[in-house]
Amino acid sequence: MIIKQIKASNFRSYEFLDISISSGISLFYGENGAGKSTILEAIQHNLTGRSFRTLHTNEMIRKGCLQYKVRVLFDNDNFIQSEKLHNKNVKYVNSDNKTKKIKDLLEDHPLCLLESNDFFFSSSSPEKKRSYLNKILFYVEQNFSETLQKLKKIQKQRNHALKIGSHEEIKLWTEQLCDIEPLLTKQNEAIISKINRRLKDSALVHIFLDKNKWINDVEVVYNTGFGKEVDLKEVLFANLELDKLLKRTNKGPHKRNFTINTNNEDVNTRLSRGQQKLLSIILHVLQKEIIDEHVAAETLLLLDDISSELDSDNLKIMLKYLSEHTQQTLMTSITNKSFSKLNELQMFHVEQKGEISYVR
Repeated sequence: MIIKQIKASNFRSYEFLDISISSGISLFYGENGAGKSTILEAIQHNLTGRSFRTLHTNEMIRKGCLQYKVRVLFDNDNFIQSEKLHNKNVKYVNSDNKTKKIKDLLEDHPLCLLESNDFFFSSSSPEKKRSYLNKILFYVEQNFSETLQKLKKIQKQRNHALKIGSHEEIKLWTEQLCDIEPLLTKQNEAIISKINRRLKDSALVHIFLDKNKWINDVEVVYNTGFGKEVDLKEVLFANLELDKLLKRTNKGPHKRNFTINTNNEDVNTRLSRGQQKLLSIILHVLQKEIIDEHVAAETLLLLDDISSELDSDNLKIMLKYLSEHTQQTLMTSITNKSFSKLNELQMFHVEQKGEISYVR
């Protein structure tokens, strides 16, 4: 589905927002703090129940107001609307006035967002990298959300057992952690393999190779969270006294992670900031393309502050690829200079007067 309209009232710095967009690339440009990222946040939160800027939905209500509303209208005239009253849960409804659960939103409206803090994804936190893998797995593996919730429960219960020093409970939850680990490791390793194959043979990567030969040497390396070619049960036994002392499980699949290497060295030591940013964008577009293979609706792509620290040639190549290979991409940038020659591009100027944001 293609988004054709975004409406919001009292959402962060917007008293009222009403913009119509079409397929292809839409660019929101303006100075820092004008309200560009807020538009992407409104879309993300409305369609997935999540925000890349906060866990506290009260913060999304414009200062001095008691509630916000956001509506995203699609090209088939269906919509999703979210409404938030101060200190109340957010309510999501569709065009049939049926309440939607977060899982339903995620399944019906796949979305990949690359926020400005992720542009140096190679040095992101383990939590960010797990989130990247989890998003793919949610769509690729049918029961992954249930598996992930089970892992979280096991981890929580084992940590509780460690805190109270219950030998029997520690043993019980250790066994359950060891039981679930092989499935999680297998699923994550399969996704890493998919990513590495695409880094070698995808159309996206090929169009960058003439200017960026270094991409040929990039490899994503999976970290199980408890070591390579070792048995989790043995690792947990060896670390039991430390776990008891710290009252938490220090190694296991809940700590899974990955590194990004080039020529067997961490890309942080080999690549420039511009190269790392390009690699981060490529990895997130590949994330979208893997998800697209497993969903009915094409995944919406949101890119926040795409042009900073990316050289003009690579930016042009990326924009050309996105215009030809995605149904709809929404992005933000401080300036529109590098976008002026792109065909079928919608541009919106975002500015702030006083504490209120406007889109022109």
